[in-house]
Amino acid sequence: MARKLIKKWNPKYSKTSVRLAIQDVLSKRSYGDISREDKLFVTDVLAECDRRYIEKNPINDKVN
Repeated sequence: MARKLIKKWNPKYSKTSVRLAIQDVLSKRSYGDISREDKLFVTDVLAECDRRYIEKNPINDKVN
């Protein structure tokens, strides 16, 4: 019996595309520009993404 192919999610998005997606979602819930709290939310989400990436892929500061 043939197996059903399952599409896998590709998590390699740029920070710009993530920022734009979050801003689009936040702007749909209110009229006009996003608020200061929404901008802080976007910044916090991107900072958390960076933190998790660094935890998963440690940076070696050794100079050869």
